[in-house]
Amino acid sequence: MNFQHIVRIFICIFVAILTIGTMQDVVEARSYHFPKLEILAEVQKDGSMVVTEQRTTNFNGTFSGLYQWINKQSGEQIVDILVSEEGQEYSFHPGDEFGPSGTYIIQDRGDSTYIDWSFDATDEVRTFTLQYKVLNVVKVHDDIAELYYQFIGDQWEQRIDYVQVTLRLPDGASVEDIRAWGHGPLHGNVSIENHRQVIWEISGLPAKTYLTGRVTFPRELVPQGNRFTNEAALPNILEQEQKWADDANSQRLYAEMNWILTAMLFFGGLIYTIISAIRYSKSYTTDFQGDYYRELPAQYTPAEMAVLWRFKQITPADLTATILDLVRRGYVRIDEITNEAKGILRKKPTKTYQLTIIDSGSFTFDEVLTGKVQSLLNHENRLLVFLFHEIANKKPTLTFQQIESYAKRKRTVFASFWNDWSEALKKRGDELGFFDQHSGGKVLKHVMPGIVLFLIGFITLIWQVITLGPFIALTISAMITGILCMIGVAFHARRSPEGQEQFVRWKAFRRFLQHFSNMDKHDIPSLVIWEHYLVYAISLGVAKEVIKQLNIVFPSMEQGNHRFGYGWYYLNTNNGDFTDFTNSFENMTNSVTKSIQQSISTATSQTSSGSGGGGGFSGGGGGGFSGGGGGGAR
Repeated sequence: MNFQHIVRIFICIFVAILTIGTMQDVVEARSYHFPKLEILAEVQKDGSMVVTEQRTTNFNGTFSGLYQWINKQSGEQIVDILVSEEGQEYSFHPGDEFGPSGTYIIQDRGDSTYIDWSFDATDEVRTFTLQYKVLNVVKVHDDIAELYYQFIGDQWEQRIDYVQVTLRLPDGASVEDIRAWGHGPLHGNVSIENHRQVIWEISGLPAKTYLTGRVTFPRELVPQGNRFTNEAALPNILEQEQKWADDANSQRLYAEMNWILTAMLFFGGLIYTIISAIRYSKSYTTDFQGDYYRELPAQYTPAEMAVLWRFKQITPADLTATILDLVRRGYVRIDEITNEAKGILRKKPTKTYQLTIIDSGSFTFDEVLTGKVQSLLNHENRLLVFLFHEIANKKPTLTFQQIESYAKRKRTVFASFWNDWSEALKKRGDELGFFDQHSGGKVLKHVMPGIVLFLIGFITLIWQVITLGPFIALTISAMITGILCMIGVAFHARRSPEGQEQFVRWKAFRRFLQHFSNMDKHDIPSLVIWEHYLVYAISLGVAKEVIKQLNIVFPSMEQGNHRFGYGWYYLNTNNGDFTDFTNSFENMTNSVTKSIQQSISTATSQTSSGSGGGGGFSGGGGGGFSGGGGGGAR
């Protein structure tokens, strides 16, 4: 398994982790959440509190009701419950089962009061008003009065985008007499607006997350309050709140450090990736700087050259070039065959091309069938075995129509051959030293930090999710950074110094193939050499241009006693028009390439078918004395 495969595995794991977090939203046929919740709480002189909740709800799908329960302590009561919508009051429905639309029910469950109201809502936004009175909610201590109330409990099933809780006190105090604290997510805020009003605000209250308010004020504001504790409470409250505030400030500091470390880790990984990319993708400097190279830069086969040329990307043209190179070298001959018109409609005759093993005496047909021709390379033997043993069924002749038909009938076998053949060529490229061998130990040295960082981030993320820890962003950043570090090396390879030297010469050679007809005749190689050059032109993608230029430079496709293609390409024509010959040879090259490409395409294609003078919230104080609870939709 190479490093690109390793990196892809880690990327797939990371994408899967991100996908799991969003699967529920995709699966659910309906959903809802609360864009806004505004609560007005008014403390009365008798120590009770009138609460008015305006809850805006966004429904996606069809719903028939909302429900809510309010926790209460011994001695407290929830009374005067009313439900309304835009000024229109709902009707009280007696009994324990919820009633028709526009009604509500109430259940006293001892330690809580349950309210359920019915309506019909489909894909819309509605705002409901729930009003109730909490008796004996204010504690009267010897030194102060205290309201400690959980306005939103930790059992709500959905998030609230924005929450504002406004508390109004009876008249008679100064601002200096009032202290207020908020408990819940640390990004919430509490402010004392004036001598009568305290406001808690938070944007983005997650599901199952409480918001608790605590206020101390002169006991004279509740002269009729009767929930006495007969003890001084302010010193203990201040000490308790200071401890929670210190803890919250520490968490804020950790959060700030978390984001700083997250950013540092991410940008550090990004910089590392860029540096690695530059380092490992910058080509080596070469000695050759010319525009043209008039001879083959190296004596390896066209398919091997293609591995260097396209950086291990093998194409059908390379298989075509290999076949024609074997033809040129006398292992196989190629015949143009005309199929006569048949049938009543008498369609035009069609041409195809046939490969035949040449019995030259230097090898046997059995050696061809077993892939043991000593003078051939591994990828060449593999190709002949597949063509003549597998497709031709051990016969020495084979047409390209048979190749196409076989690819349609046995797609899996053909695709397997193509993949194996391509991999063998890539391995051959490594053996020839085409590519920078930092892909061994040196790459491991640079990829391992990324792998380690990803694994640490992955394991820590699981722990943070289970424990609801504060460093989830940091762990995700570690995973992303780990992937970046791996990408920086694994996807930025380069050719070796020798491979790069040969590559620039092949570029210059290709340029020569494109322009040779414009050069002086004495600078142009002989016709027999062009037979050799042409097979490389196929993999280089310029065979068509070469054939046309050969027809210009060698109009008769002859030079001395040598005719182009003699002994290995047999044209089905008896006239002496060599324009016919070059056109036919170009058609043959195109036809063979098209046939191979169509066969490979057929074989590899898929089958159809979240002090008390105001400020931020602290995390403690979640209990409160009462209130809270939760709710949901039905």
